[in-house]
Amino acid sequence: LSPTNCASASSSERATRSLRELATPLLDMSASLEYLDFQRSLDPFFPAGRRYYWKSEYLPGIESEVLAKVMEHAARITSPHSAVIVFQLGGSVGRWPSDHSAVGNRDAGAVLNIAAAWEKESEDVTQVEWARSTWRDMRRFSTGGTYVNCLTEEETGDRLAAAWGKNLARLAEIIPFAREHGLKV
Repeated sequence: LSPTNCASASSSERATRSLRELATPLLDMSASLEYLDFQRSLDPFFPAGRRYYWKSEYLPGIESEVLAKVMEHAARITSPHSAVIVFQLGGSVGRWPSDHSAVGNRDAGAVLNIAAAWEKESEDVTQVEWARSTWRDMRRFSTGGTYVNCLTEEETGDRLAAAWGKNLARLAEIIPFAREHGLKV
């Protein structure tokens, strides 16, 4: 488990204490981190040069049927670098209205990331097909939304709308303006 609480340090301590009290952890890396440091903490697991293919879906919540399917698909992983990850969402993300900022799918309870990662070009077809077949099977649990950072180059149109939600049209208006004024987008 890798719990993340973006509230105050004292609130985070209270929220994660019960997890640490369930049993003696094999490894407890609980710490108070700045947001950017937390974001960088996973970088060593995704080195440059490795091959990646990701798919994602937002979920209304984390139900036992979802977890059973996650375990089924995880058991089919053939690369030691691949994973099926479920991140619980909530808190501040869901407190803002959907048109507050570019982030779509603020009503989702979780996000499912299917992360294929491998070393050799000869494994491309096998690893990509594992990710795609897992994704196709897991879509039945989806809210219909997808996490923008896991979109692949073949996902356009409906998938972009699924990532940005109602905010896609607004972004299409803002991006040309930002570029005209020298902003990177």
